[in-house]
Amino acid sequence: MRVLALGGAGEMGRVAARVLRADSGVGSLIIADRDERAAREVAADLDAEARGLDVTDGPALARALRAADLVVNTVGPYFRFGPPILSAAIDAGCDYIDICDDPQPTLDMLELDARAKAAGVTALLGMGASPGIANLLALRAAAELDRVDDLVTGWNIHSAHPEPPIAGQPTAGPASAGSSATGRATARQAATSRTAVGRATASQPAAGRTAIGRTAIGRTAIGRTAIGRTATGPTAAVVHGMRQISGDIPVTRNGIRTERPALERFRLDYPGLGTGEGRSFGHPEAITLPLAFPGLRAATSVVVGDRMTTAALRALRWTIDHRLLTLDRAASLAARVERLLPADPAKLIAAGGLPPLFAIATGLRDGAPATAATALCQVPGLSMAENTGVPLAVGALLLAADPKPGVHAPETLLDPDRFFTAFAPHCIGDPDPNAMTITTRSWSTPETNTAALSSALLTALLAAH
Repeated sequence: MRVLALGGAGEMGRVAARVLRADSGVGSLIIADRDERAAREVAADLDAEARGLDVTDGPALARALRAADLVVNTVGPYFRFGPPILSAAIDAGCDYIDICDDPQPTLDMLELDARAKAAGVTALLGMGASPGIANLLALRAAAELDRVDDLVTGWNIHSAHPEPPIAGQPTAGPASAGSSATGRATARQAATSRTAVGRATASQPAAGRTAIGRTAIGRTAIGRTAIGRTATGPTAAVVHGMRQISGDIPVTRNGIRTERPALERFRLDYPGLGTGEGRSFGHPEAITLPLAFPGLRAATSVVVGDRMTTAALRALRWTIDHRLLTLDRAASLAARVERLLPADPAKLIAAGGLPPLFAIATGLRDGAPATAATALCQVPGLSMAENTGVPLAVGALLLAADPKPGVHAPETLLDPDRFFTAFAPHCIGDPDPNAMTITTRSWSTPETNTAALSSALLTALLAAH
């Protein structure tokens, strides 16, 4: 298989490229990036080919795509580059995968489904952590029920890992065509396996996209945006995160896609952990999960955290919505607030009440109301880059092994069992595939749920520490 890694010199792209290069099914790998020197550095580490490529150069992009079987697109912001790159891939007959976590370009790319089917092209959108792994956790939770009415995917903002700023790291300015959606780390960092890779983010507009969630507000290895600062200002990721907590965001309510104010409060009944609270967050899961569950009444993506953190997010939202602060200025303030967040994984459950990455399904089982929740227990590393780039690469390999023409979200293309089996060898400690997730159920005894959570989530928290 010939793989083209667009934005492959960036933080997420280089992690995915490392995993792909190690797979025997990948015959050739091209690291393509607007920054040709950075592409050459990454390619040299991986014994791959490098190519300077500006994705706004249509003819050059088309030539590169025609020479590949699969394009791994980490060029952001996706609202600008996602649809045109996917469209070009379809024209070239090249399969496609990305880490888009912005709802609007996700909808725009899903509209290319008929064209992709006609061209025999398989496209997978949002294959990071959230969206990505979170969607597959939702499938596992939903499989416990006879009828699914409500799905929630969520991440805990306190699964945060502050990292020092990288000197010269770009801030939230105009997007660089062909640059990674999440920026650049050094060549030495690129070669690092299962260690922190750095949180550089590519320059991109405020309406861009972020990174387990590939977004998370908060410096999280599992959220998908990271709150943080570069050497000269807030990262582009956190600027985008401000957009995801402000204004109206797409959700599914009463079986219909609609918009609701960001950070709405949700009561979350998590079997084995009790009642928690989440706040709605602008991620695509809320609009893609109904594709896998046509009868779904409601779908929401949430962030959970303690009262102080939630209050800070709500204050930021208020200042943005009332135009007291721009997204950039709010992001600068958020980076300062981030310093107050607890970083000790041992305090994670107490602080936010819920696991780092999870999904909750509510509906009927044996004719009675029931709830099942599934949480991720293992991670491939300690950085946002690893916890996004590794699932991206694993998803790419599964897509290539079993293509299904059309444009898909993770939940409509990937089998959760196959994914977590393939994902396990890349996680810290090489865990048993059966230990990748833990599901608790409202119909199980409290003792059963508590025992399962105590062992499984402790593994994840110790790994995160």
